[in-house]
Amino acid sequence: MIVRHDKNTLERDMPLARDRGIQLLGRSVQESDKAVAVLNARREIVWINPSFTKMLGYQSEDVIGRPLVSVLIGKATPSAVRLSLERLVNAKRGGLEEINGRDKFGNEITLLIYTDHIRDI
Repeated sequence: MIVRHDKNTLERDMPLARDRGIQLLGRSVQESDKAVAVLNARREIVWINPSFTKMLGYQSEDVIGRPLVSVLIGKATPSAVRLSLERLVNAKRGGLEEINGRDKFGNEITLLIYTDHIRDI
C-alpha cells in the first residue's frame, strides 16, 4: 500500500512510525529464541533477554554491570579462547565466532557469538 502524505502529515507521522519500528524491534529481541545481551561502551552487560537466562542460567541481576567475557569464560578456560572472545567483543566491525564458554553452573557449552556495534542515538 502506498499512502500519500502532505508535508504537515509527514512531519507529524514520521516520529510515530519511528517509535513503532523501535517497539517492534524491541519486542522481536525480547521474544527471540537466541540469547541476546546488550553491552555499553565499556563492554559491560546492560540488558539480557529471556533466552539468555534460559540458555545460560543467569538472571539479569547476576550479570548487569559485568563484562560479557567474565560471564561466558571460566577460570579453567584456555587463554586463547578468552583472547578470541575479547577480540570479538572489542572489534570495531563486530563479527562471528564459535567458542567454548560456560553457563552459570560451570557447564561447558558451545556458543556461536555474533557481535555488532550499534551506536545509541
